[in-house]
Amino acid sequence: MVEGAFKLLHPRLRKVIRDLGYVKPTLVQEKSIPMVLSGYHTLIIAPTGSGKTEAAVFPCISKMLSEGLVGTEGIKLLYVTPLRALNRDLELRLRTILKRLGLKISIRHGDTPYSLRKLIEREFPDFLVTTPETLQYILINKRLREGLRSVRFVIIDELHELIDSKRGAELVASLERLVRVSGEFQRIALSASIGDPYIASKYFAYGRYVRIVDLGALRDTVVKVVIPGVDDLEHRLRLLAKEVPKHGSTLIFTNTRSDAEGLGLKLRELGTNVGVHHGSLDKKERLKVEKSLRSGALNGVVCTSSLELGIDIGTVDLVIQASSPRQVVKFVQRVGRSSHRIGEVAKGIIVTTYNLDDILESIVIALRSLRGNLETVKPYERPLDVLAHQVVGMALEYGRVSVDEIVSVLSGSYIFRLLPINTLMELIKELESLRLIKVVNEGGKVFIEATKKGKIYYLTTTMIVESSQYDVIDVLTKRKIGFLDEKFIVLSCEEGAVISLGGNLWRVIAIDDDNKKVMVEPIYEASEVLIPSWEGNLIPVDYKVAREVCALRRLIFSHGCSYLDALSRKYGIRFSNLEFCKRLLEALNEYDVPPCDNNLVIELIRQGDELLLVFNTCLGSKGNAALGYLLTYLLTKSMRLGGSFELKYDPYRVMIHGVGVYGGLGRKDVVELIDLLISCCSSRDYLINLLKEALRGSKLFNYRLYAVLRRVGIIGEDTPRNVVKALINE
Repeated sequence: MVEGAFKLLHPRLRKVIRDLGYVKPTLVQEKSIPMVLSGYHTLIIAPTGSGKTEAAVFPCISKMLSEGLVGTEGIKLLYVTPLRALNRDLELRLRTILKRLGLKISIRHGDTPYSLRKLIEREFPDFLVTTPETLQYILINKRLREGLRSVRFVIIDELHELIDSKRGAELVASLERLVRVSGEFQRIALSASIGDPYIASKYFAYGRYVRIVDLGALRDTVVKVVIPGVDDLEHRLRLLAKEVPKHGSTLIFTNTRSDAEGLGLKLRELGTNVGVHHGSLDKKERLKVEKSLRSGALNGVVCTSSLELGIDIGTVDLVIQASSPRQVVKFVQRVGRSSHRIGEVAKGIIVTTYNLDDILESIVIALRSLRGNLETVKPYERPLDVLAHQVVGMALEYGRVSVDEIVSVLSGSYIFRLLPINTLMELIKELESLRLIKVVNEGGKVFIEATKKGKIYYLTTTMIVESSQYDVIDVLTKRKIGFLDEKFIVLSCEEGAVISLGGNLWRVIAIDDDNKKVMVEPIYEASEVLIPSWEGNLIPVDYKVAREVCALRRLIFSHGCSYLDALSRKYGIRFSNLEFCKRLLEALNEYDVPPCDNNLVIELIRQGDELLLVFNTCLGSKGNAALGYLLTYLLTKSMRLGGSFELKYDPYRVMIHGVGVYGGLGRKDVVELIDLLISCCSSRDYLINLLKEALRGSKLFNYRLYAVLRRVGIIGEDTPRNVVKALINE
């Protein structure tokens, strides 16, 4: 006999889940099932491993059974996940339940074989699991659109991964297009870590009443911060290696793919039985590592965010974070992968570097995770590259669509709720000049039609922008190992070099630039090894995290190392040693006024015709980036000091390196710079316009512009570099 909210489910479903061992609902299931059964749009926030998927899916299945939808034609439930691997896991979890109830489930994404794609078009499944990118294709496929007419439910998994991305923006816009096909449907979103549930609910179901089930992000958790006592890489590696054999299986998270490769290689050299897993490895290689961890053939896996979400990798006893995770949301999601069973205690260890910023940041993130203080994210507002893709998509979808219809549909989404008609018309004019659409004026109305070029653009462009890549092929087995960025190939890699990929060593035999392939052979020893680098953004540190790090500096400076003991007792967080605290106090005592959240300390260091200007500002990654570009602009344009300035920044300081500055840079110049900065802040609009001008032509601006040009189809993956540079500099 099932208990609690399970009793509300259809009798047939109750019997099936009882036979499979579902007897008593978890807390999130107990709270969510009645809401979903009542037809409410629902946002479900609960820790990893709490049963969120069943909390959303079971009541949807129940409603299908109650309303006689089983056996009728068409797709009833659309399940959207950000990762293809999650699609596969979801299908495996639900297949048995659905089959016993006479329901079919299928997966449709970019890797789906042609034969299965055609089967889905011939015989619509009841459940279709897909990604945001593939949904764009489904909406313009005539046959699949017929299947979408019967959609009653849309479930969005891992919502936190989408809210502040262009992928998410495209998804919520396309859901409004889906409404025009199927009519209104019930929306359910799932997440283990949402900082602002109110914004999240508006984001995926704008203009609709949403019920929120919020059980918090982190279940019972034990967190330890391991701090190296000496500045020695081998010592830190031994600290990491020592933890792995103590537990049944371990995930070791890094923040970049390069770090994963380097750490995996070093741990193997120390005899630690680990694999490596990241997005630049071939799918078969990743699956092999996942299977080895499940079977116990590996004690651990060094990974990136590729294993952060709910991919089935079996039981994980411990999560280790190598250096600061940089975001509370990331740490919560990662630690939640340990003891991934209801009622068990999650276990996480952060092994910091010797760097004081990394240590304090790790402590603050551990504390904020235990307090439930997650970062809030800001969705994109009216992103024009997303709008371009949706406009062309609607033209393909309808054959001909009016501007009024475009506004009516897309303004139903959160991101385009305030879409100015003049902005849309300017975009349409640009798309027409690119020959992606044709504009027709008829009866006093403006219509658009897609062109052949527009169809190619729509089908080949996504909101995911990757650099040009080379496949890495094992010449002995002919299998694909993974891929390398073209930049790494051009700048660092050559025939005869030894690279690490997947934690294994490979000698480069040949580089085929025409076919973009790197031929390699396995080797087992090498005196020099290249660790590949891939293009990617370093995870930004939030403003509030940076402020708390600097506040922790102040409190330790005021109260001494005993303050850390008090934190440990209050929150149950454990520190391996407090040697770093003495180093921190020594560093802070070198200043007349310690740099912290309450003090702005500016350092000016001069040597010959070179200088270094350091602003100790606790504004986080984005705040210091903005401040740094603004200061550099004021130095070069407003103060006209001559010379050249190079900007660097991190979450806790802005560093400006000057060379050949006329007359050097003195205290009065710094005071003048501060006065200029303050005057710029007198008007918000003026400050924003000045910052835009400061960013124009910067590396950051060019990188963002390149991504936008890719997303609107102006440049492609293989566009010659000189053309790309000309477009960016235009």
